[in-house]
Amino acid sequence: MALLFNSISENGIYELSPYVGTTIDREENTFYGLFDKEDFERASILKIENTYFLLIEKEKGKSLLKKMNIEEIECLRLKIEERGEMPEEEKNIVIDPNKTRLFIMPTGETLKKGERYFANYELFLVWFSQGLTDRVMLSAGFTLVPTTPDNWWFYLGPKVKLYDSGEGNFLSLGSHIIAVPDWGYYENRGYEIYGSGYMSFTTEKKTSAVTLGGGVIALPDVMPGFFGGLCTGKGRVKFLAEYWHGFPEYGGSIPCLIVGFRFTGKNLSSDLGLFYPYITEFVEFSPVGIPIVNFVYNF
Repeated sequence: MALLFNSISENGIYELSPYVGTTIDREENTFYGLFDKEDFERASILKIENTYFLLIEKEKGKSLLKKMNIEEIECLRLKIEERGEMPEEEKNIVIDPNKTRLFIMPTGETLKKGERYFANYELFLVWFSQGLTDRVMLSAGFTLVPTTPDNWWFYLGPKVKLYDSGEGNFLSLGSHIIAVPDWGYYENRGYEIYGSGYMSFTTEKKTSAVTLGGGVIALPDVMPGFFGGLCTGKGRVKFLAEYWHGFPEYGGSIPCLIVGFRFTGKNLSSDLGLFYPYITEFVEFSPVGIPIVNFVYNF
């Protein structure tokens, strides 16, 4: 994008011609906050005869060709100039396709309007998530088991972002609702409904994000608890850790730990980790832990 910084003539007047050919890629667009990020691939400044245009190419759908005047081009230049040249470390950061969750627990982030993904957790639960607005998302899914549909569990998960600082701090409120078949004497008697409510706060600093939250689960016994997690790494492999602690009605407590890695690519991520319920007791029984495998695909 250097052409945008070399556009002053000897007499100090900005010239348009050096802008021609400037290309802004996805990472630069995210860093400088220039255009809508949905499906953004790259943007280029072109000159056709004596008119300047901005060509915005998208991952899906048709490219957009927008006529630009000198004021609009100057606005782009000023936005970029305000932040300075994009640091080298920013160019190598891989955007996390699964920003709304840790291994299991939710972060404070939500999908933006039009963003969506398909998820598969432990090869058992599949679901689809959609950003309805920039602050509201909805997830829905079911269990993928080799039986008839009357044995399936169904899932619904609304989530609302209450606060966004614009500088990497997010606070969200959400719930998980699960419908489980009620089998009595080998006869399906409908569904039992279980649920949970939570509040989650996430703070992001460049390549790391820390999440803290708490909530209540009704299964049907009520169990309050808290959770926290860390996702860190700027490349395609990120370290992921998650801890949650529940306090059942009957007394005692249930501590759980998951540690592992998130492998990210373009629109795709895979989580591979080890799950330790009742940490101390379980480690004594099996130090290896229970494998946990999740996939997310943005489309």
